[in-house]
Amino acid sequence: MISGGVGSTRITRSSTLALQRESDNLPAPIWDERGSKERQRITLRPLVDSKTGKDLDDWLNGNELSLRNSRIFYVVQSRWDVGRGVFKFGFANRDGAARLRSYVYTYGQGDVRVHILLKTAHNTNVARESSFMYRLELRLKRKLRDEIRALGRGDERVAVPLSRLRQLLFLESADAVDVVSLAMDAVTIVAKNRSRRLRTLSKLPALPEGVGRG
Repeated sequence: MISGGVGSTRITRSSTLALQRESDNLPAPIWDERGSKERQRITLRPLVDSKTGKDLDDWLNGNELSLRNSRIFYVVQSRWDVGRGVFKFGFANRDGAARLRSYVYTYGQGDVRVHILLKTAHNTNVARESSFMYRLELRLKRKLRDEIRALGRGDERVAVPLSRLRQLLFLESADAVDVVSLAMDAVTIVAKNRSRRLRTLSKLPALPEGVGRG
C-alpha cells in the first residue's frame, strides 16, 4: 500500500537481491576493476512514497537537511505533465537538494510534486557508477526503454503508471522491515589497492641507477 508518510514503504529482500544479480551484467566502467572493489551492505531509506505526491517546494523547506551527504533517487511530476501521465525520474550523486530545487525553479513554486524519494548515505570510496542508486536509475532506463523512446522527451521522462515505477523500484511488496538493508555499493578498497600495487612493483626488475618509474 502506498503511503505518504516517511519510512512507511516496505520492500522485499528477494527483490533487492534480484537487482544485485542484474548489476553483474552492467557494462564497464562499473565492474572493470572487480579485483579492487568489494560489495558493502548499505541502508536505503524511502523518504517519500506517495500516490498523490507531495509539493516539492514545501517538502524541501522542511526536510532539505536530511539530504546532506546522501545519494538519492527520485520521481517527480510537474503540474503540466499530470494530464499526460508523464513522470521524471533521476539520480543525484551528492547534490540532491540542489537537483530537486532546480525543478522548483524550472516549474515554479507549487507546480511540481515528488512522488518517490529514496536515499542512501554517500561514501567517498564508492564511485558514482558503482553506487546502488546509479544502478537503480540504469535499471529503469533499460526496463522502460521502449516507453521512453515512444515519449521522446529524453531518457529520464516516461509516460507509465506510478504503480509500474514502484514495481521496478521494488516498492510494491511487504517485508518485515521498512528499509532496504541488503542493497550493495561497490566500494573501492584503498588499502588493498595500495598493497596490490606495491606487490606488483616489488616483482618488477630493478631499474638502472638514477632512473625512476615515473
